[in-house]
Amino acid sequence: MILTAELSWIPNEEIRHAVATLFKAFRITGSAYGVVRYFAENNLSFPKRAYGGAWDGKITWGTLTHSRVLAVIHNPSYAGAYVYGRYRDNKTVDADGHFEHHPVRLPDKNDWKVFLPAIIRLISPGKSSRKTRIALVPTVQTRNGAALP
Repeated sequence: MILTAELSWIPNEEIRHAVATLFKAFRITGSAYGVVRYFAENNLSFPKRAYGGAWDGKITWGTLTHSRVLAVIHNPSYAGAYVYGRYRDNKTVDADGHFEHHPVRLPDKNDWKVFLPAIIRLISPGKSSRKTRIALVPTVQTRNGAALP
C-alpha cells in the first residue's frame, strides 16, 4: 500500500501539499471515503489537470471525489515507480465502420509493458535534461520489448 510516498518530484508546492494531505488523511482515516470527508470538513480543494479545449494542460482546483482518491492511492507513481502500459485499448468496429475504443485496466503488473520500481527518484529531481532522464530508462533488462520488474 502506498502510504509513505516520496513527493519531491511534484514541482508545484501547492499540488505537492494537497497530495501529501491526501495521503496523511488516508493514514488517519483508513479509507477513501474518510479522505473525502476530511477534505470536505476542512474545506480543502484538490488539483485536477484539464485535458482538451481552452483549458488544456491547466490545473484547476475543486472538490475531491471518492474516485479521485482511489485513482491517486492506486497510482504507482506516488510510490516512486515508473510504469507504462497499465491500460490496454481494445478496439472494435461498429456497424457503421467506426472504431470504438474500450480501455481496459490491466491489474497485474506483470502484464504492464514497463514497471520500474523507485525509478522516479532517479529521473525526476534536479536539473537534469530530458535527454539525460530518458537515457536512464533503456538500461533496464527487457522482456519482449518491455521492462522486467
